[in-house]
Amino acid sequence: MKRIELKCAAMSVSVFFLVLVLCRPYRSFAQTASPTAQAQRTSTVAPRPGAWNYRSQSNIGEQQKPNSAGTYSTLIKDDGSAWTVTVAMKYPEGPVTDVRTLDKDTLVLRKERFTHFVHPDQRWKPVAINLDFNGNKVTGTSTNANGQTKPVAVDLSGPVFQPPILADTTISMVFIGCLPLADGYSTTVRDWDVVLLKEKLWQLKVTGVESVTVPAGTFSAYKVELMANDGTGDKQTAWIAKDSRLLVRIDLVDKGYGYTHTEMVP
Repeated sequence: MKRIELKCAAMSVSVFFLVLVLCRPYRSFAQTASPTAQAQRTSTVAPRPGAWNYRSQSNIGEQQKPNSAGTYSTLIKDDGSAWTVTVAMKYPEGPVTDVRTLDKDTLVLRKERFTHFVHPDQRWKPVAINLDFNGNKVTGTSTNANGQTKPVAVDLSGPVFQPPILADTTISMVFIGCLPLADGYSTTVRDWDVVLLKEKLWQLKVTGVESVTVPAGTFSAYKVELMANDGTGDKQTAWIAKDSRLLVRIDLVDKGYGYTHTEMVP
């Protein structure tokens, strides 16, 4: 059970981070930031259309042994009036897909369509979630493997900004690459967890520039650390290529389940 729940959590994190990273110059969008970060905000960015591939490995349980692996692709499309970000993950048990629609001008999350493979022994878990984001309100439906559909109605503390990231363990990562990253930059970002159906705030800080090597190559990258603001101790460390703003690696520490390592592959 923990293994499956961690996969869902990793999926949400992956979608978030992917959107934050894959960006290019664009108009500004709202965010909360420290005075230092506010002064550094001299340029604006938008999603970067294209497709990228990743693989992940999770260590779950008290022994922290590698026991969950997956691969996924992230596709960002310019649909004229909106951006569409599709993350398709593959596990031995089956596929997981998350499709997010972003406002073309503000990059605010407007729609999300999430599908998950069926757990034969846990048919009460959701296999389809369809959501609409309007202002500070989320509405929609969640359907489990038994065909039971429940309404979703959640209040947010503010809009969810998801410029296509390699998000959610690329959580909404596309969005992070869209930020004016620089050594010492810090801000607070709001994420949406499609599995738990709630928002989550993360404190973000760029702690330097490092050379990082993954199967896709060697990159000069910003090292970005994110700490959950809810007291759980959950943490993400991401490496975002300076030139392309692509997410090349991300490590997730979830205090409830374990550790997940994700990296870009050819």
